Parts: sequence; C-alpha cells; structure tokens
Amino acid sequence: MEAGVDIGSLSAVMMGNVPPQRFNYQQRVGRGGRRGQAYSVILTLCRGRSHDEHYFLNPQQITGDLPPTPFLSMDQYEILQRLFAKEVLYYAFKDYASAHNRRLEGNTHGEFGLRKDWKQNSQDIKDEVKKWLASPSNGHILTEIAALLTSNQDLIKKLTDYAALTTLPNSLFENIEKAAEDDSVVADSLAECLAEDGVLPMYGMPTRDRLLYHSLQSTKDNGIREEISSVSRPIDQAISAFAPGASITKDKHVLTAIGFSQASLIYGTGAYGNSYVKTKGAPEAPVFPLRMAFWECQNHSCNNIITELPDSNNSVKHCPSCHTPMKRSIICTPAAFVTSLSRGFDQRDDSEILVKRNGIRMESTIPPQTIPPLPGQNCVLTFRQGGKTWRISDKSINGCACDVCYSFGGVQIPSSAKQWIANPIYNGTDTPYSLEPRANVELKTGDSKDVITLIKPRGALEDIYLAAQKITNVITISPKTAVEGLILEPFHCNQDGMLDFRTQGVRAAYYSLSFLIQRAIASRLDVDPTEIDVVEVLSKAGGLGEVCLADEKINGSGFVADFIDRFPEYIKRILEGDDVYFRKMFGEDHINECNSSCYKCLMNFRNMPYHGLLDWRLGISLFRVMVDSSYTAGADGVFDYPELRGWERFAEDRLVALNEGFYRTRPFNLEIASTGVPFLYDPSGTRKPIFAAHPLWAGVRETAILADTLLEAEIKLNTTLSENNVIVIDTFNLLRRISNCYEYIQNLQNQ
Repeated sequence: MEAGVDIGSLSAVMMGNVPPQRFNYQQRVGRGGRRGQAYSVILTLCRGRSHDEHYFLNPQQITGDLPPTPFLSMDQYEILQRLFAKEVLYYAFKDYASAHNRRLEGNTHGEFGLRKDWKQNSQDIKDEVKKWLASPSNGHILTEIAALLTSNQDLIKKLTDYAALTTLPNSLFENIEKAAEDDSVVADSLAECLAEDGVLPMYGMPTRDRLLYHSLQSTKDNGIREEISSVSRPIDQAISAFAPGASITKDKHVLTAIGFSQASLIYGTGAYGNSYVKTKGAPEAPVFPLRMAFWECQNHSCNNIITELPDSNNSVKHCPSCHTPMKRSIICTPAAFVTSLSRGFDQRDDSEILVKRNGIRMESTIPPQTIPPLPGQNCVLTFRQGGKTWRISDKSINGCACDVCYSFGGVQIPSSAKQWIANPIYNGTDTPYSLEPRANVELKTGDSKDVITLIKPRGALEDIYLAAQKITNVITISPKTAVEGLILEPFHCNQDGMLDFRTQGVRAAYYSLSFLIQRAIASRLDVDPTEIDVVEVLSKAGGLGEVCLADEKINGSGFVADFIDRFPEYIKRILEGDDVYFRKMFGEDHINECNSSCYKCLMNFRNMPYHGLLDWRLGISLFRVMVDSSYTAGADGVFDYPELRGWERFAEDRLVALNEGFYRTRPFNLEIASTGVPFLYDPSGTRKPIFAAHPLWAGVRETAILADTLLEAEIKLNTTLSENNVIVIDTFNLLRRISNCYEYIQNLQNQ
C-alpha cells in the first residue's frame, strides 16, 4: 500500500503492526482522506515486539522523524562496471538486431533476446556480439560510454578493456557466458539472467525473485487463462515465506504452499489439443537449479560450513578448523514454489502464520586476502572477492518428485511441468495428507467449482533444506590474539558441550560491532545500511570470533571493501567521533540514557531479530580491543572511555535489582570495592558472594580487577575466597535476562 494507490473515498485505515520507518507509515496512512474529507481516522495496533513497543512509547517519531536521505553511489568500480555493461550491450545487441532485421525479446533490463538462444548461439547471436565487443572500430563507443560514467582515466581504461578484451577470464563476454550457464538463475530472458547474476544493474523492481504459483484462472467464457496467478518474493525471503506448509493471504483467501516446480508455469494445450500445466522454459530444466551437499561442523564452538556437489560415496567429513565430525545435508534452491493451484480457503480469522527467517552464513572455503595489523593493533582483516554466503532454512523438508493432475471446470489438466511435493502435504486444513508409495492424494477446498488436485508420488522420499546462495564481496575483522583477562570467544561451550550462559554478552559484542561497522560504512559512503549484509558471527581458532559483513549486491558493490581500504580512517570515524553518528552516540545525553541499545544508536526495524543482543557499549569495547592492544575493557580498572563511563554505577543498580527482585525475604548486603566493582554477600556467610562483572571479563582468576576485588572481599568477610566459592555474573545478562541469572546463581549456590 505504499505505491500511491488511490482507493477512493477511504476515510479510515487500520494497520496490524507499526511500519518500519516514518516514510512507510506516512505512505500507508496516506491512503485515507484522499477525496477532500474533513478528516480521516488511522488506527495502528502495536504488536508485543521491541520495534512496536518503541514507537508506542514514542509516537512522535513514527509521525515526525526525518526521512532518510536519498543516496547515489558514483565512485564504486563494481557499480560503474554494471552500468557500463548495460549501455555497451544495448549498442551491441541493437547492432545485431538491425543487421538481422530481428526483434529481440526484452524487459526493463534490456532487449537481448532469450537466454536459450544465446546458449545455442541461435542465428550466430553469440559470435556476432563477441565480434562487436572486440572490434577496434567500436572502441570509441566504449570509451565515450566509460567517460560519461567517470573522469578517472585509469577507470576508463579498465572499463573499456573489460568489454573489448573478450578472451580474458573475467571479461564482459566471459561473464555473460557464466551467467547464461548458471543453473541457479532461472530467468528465461538473457537480460534478466544477467541482472540476477550481477553482470547488469538491477533496474526497477527486484527480479532475483521466486514465484509462488497459486491459482488457475477462469476467463469470462468459462475457459482457462494461460497465466497462472502468482506472487513473488526475493529468493532469500521465499525460502521461508513460501516453504511448504507456510501460508500467505491474498484477496481474503489463505494460500498454502505444498512444494516446488519448474519456473515459468503456464496453462496451455499440446499438439493434439490436450490441456496441460507446463513450463515456458526448457522442458528438461530442473526443479532445483542448485543442489549441493552441505556439511556443518557439530562442534557448537565452531560453526564452520562447507558446500560441494552431492557425492553419495562421501558420507564422512571432518571440520578443517577443529577436526570435529561434520553433519551432511542436502540443500536446494527451487526454481519456483507451488500450491494446489486452487483458490485457497476463505480467511475466517485473523491468525498470523509466523515464518522464521534465518541469518546469513559465510562459507570459508574461498581463500581470503589477509591484511596484517598496524603497530599497536590486535586485529586481522580479511577480504574475499567472490565469497559465498548462504541463507538456509532451519528445518528439513521431506518429499519427492510427483505426477500432478488438476481437475477444473470439468477439464482434466495434467502437469507436464516437473513438481516436487513435500510430505506431509499441508493444504490449509487441520489434517495434513501423507504421501504414500503407489497411492494418490486428492486435495479439495470444499468448493465444487474450485480446482481438485491429484498427486501421485513417483520418486523416492528424501530430506532437503532450502537455501539461497549469494556470491559477493565479504570482509571479516577479528582479534589477532587473545587478551589477558578478557574472554573473546563468542561460542564458548560449557562442560556439557552447550553454549555457555556466561558468554552471551561476548556474542552480543560481536553482533553489535557488526551493525556498528555496517552503519559506519553506510555513513561514510552515504548509502543505505541495507546495502551491506550483516553475516552471522564466525568462530576462529584460539578462542576468538570474527565479525563478518558482505555486499548486499550479487558480485559485490565495493562498499565493504571500502572498510578494508580506509581502515585507519574508519577507526577515527568510529572511536574519535569523526562521524556524526558516533559523535551523537558518545554524547553525554545518549551515554546517560542508553545502557545497551535504542533507536538512536543500534536498533531499527530490519535488525529486530537481533534486538535482544545489541549493545553499543559492548560493540565499541570489542572494536577498541582490536585496534588498541593496550585496552582491556576496564579489566585494568580504567573506565575513562565513553563505552565504559558509568559502568560501576550501572553494575551496582543491576545487583540491587537482582537483590530486591529475588532475595527480598532474605536479602544480601551490597558492597562496593575500591576497584569500583560491586558485589553481594550474605551476612551469615552461608551463601556464596555474587560479583558483578563486565561481559568481556574472563573471571576472578584471569582478570586483574576481579582478583583485586576478591582480595578486598576476603578481608571484608574474614574468609578465604577463590573462583570456586564466588559467583560472577555479567551485567549484560543482569540487564537482559535477570530471571536466568537467578536460576544460574541458584544452581551454583547449591553446588
């Protein structure tokens, strides 16, 4: 409802959630009062989530915040290269079409004909385009186009060579060849295929989408339309939103996905007048253009992943990082998603179907370029050009290839398009249907005029995971070595092999730094933060972790590389306030009012799944650990940094809240050591003392300030204390998970 739709005399709008930003809100509420009414009524229902709660408490921000500034990136080579390719290919294919008096198929990406024609070199189209690109007589055209994009002579030369030197491995012609042969791209149009593969810019609405085909349509004369109704989502969203069993609502009907199919489905007739659901694409095209073996390390402290072509003989693999056995799965990217092609069920309630969207993961099999630290730093930077990132579904899907036939309006319509149906089949009813060998499954909606779907399994059942791959530029930043007194391992495990409760704050530091770097890059380059993907935090040998970010665009846009190229400048922008975003973050008002994260610093709609982890103080502390080898996050008793300012009082308040909330009937006493570290102790001496700690501090034996506090507590309590008879609880958990802290403390008190 944000595209300026005019719905006539609409005078009231009700929204079931708070939109992402002010301009989204304004566009949606602007549907009401468009016919000169004296007023319109807008009601927004706020859900019980952090984003909605914030704007419920601050309604003036959703109605009056400044809109984001539009951006135009003009100096990134990867972007210039795509624009250059778009214009050069316009002239190359125009010349070919004119010479052959031929009209080429096209769309918003260009009129370059069909992908299959290029692959088959139909009417010498491939040979003649290659000849045009390499021809010296067209060199002035290439130079003129490049000069319109940049005045940098080195870039002009680089761009013209990219087009003219057609035999080089990464030339424009070779990139067209790779894209046309890339089975993970399902577009029939060559221009759309090139845009999806990152050779051309993505003009207009995104086309790296997958369709959910959901309904056959009747014509006015009771015939059947060729076009099958569909909805689309970007592939990384579609693998969750359109997964079998997931439902969407369209035109007051609930539509439930049941499986996958070939792309470009239509209704049509065969040579003998028989009706079919078929594909406009190649009949032999697979349902899963991308099918890989996915290996995942089973060590919770190591989240390494590897992909390779499926090999039934390879059933054992050990992690190259930690040598733990890896679990093998099959991951697939479908060409399209499909329902039973009925109209669906009437929507009779307001129930919401929630679909979990997993984070982005990086595959570390691509060797990186490593940038060594400067003197006084403790960090390692890496850059991967053509790095692999994956978004993978959290649950496996069981199913198989099936023969499908539809009955609609008395017409039997078999599907000649290949389909893979999930087992069991959720078709919008309470009871799912099971796929059984040699048994048919009939799906009905209860409407005698609607489609009846008959499904017959013809393949062996298998388990798969859905996956969306992206090849783009990836960077990482990590500590080079461990720091005495600090714990920097984000996925530390306890004796049971499970993630340690105490190191949740360490994970929070890595994720928070990821989003801080995302904002820093976006601010310096004046682009939207969504142009940079935050990738899941990685494990690293030596009890360390890695922050990972990637360009959102296929084949990269040069944004994350800027962080590597200008790292010293980014240090100043982040830590010294050279960037206005960080200058405001370090302002006294923000320091005094924000102990973790808020909508003035880290929180926004798009990182809502991470709101429970975000903490600007921890992210800045981790970054300072990496760029200043003398920094110990307060473990040396020095709290004179913006991110540490007020920590002692904050820790005291958290212990008071714990004491008053859970020990009111038998309270502890509170003591503040000369180190500034607060602790609780039992006047009777029957319970272990409870020390507050910074989330990055390792413990009373390893961290100097805690060891000093322990000595003071021994004198105060006139007893001998050690790491075995005191409890250390960090302020991240005390703020976020105080009930879990109580449970954790009680377990240790009883030991």
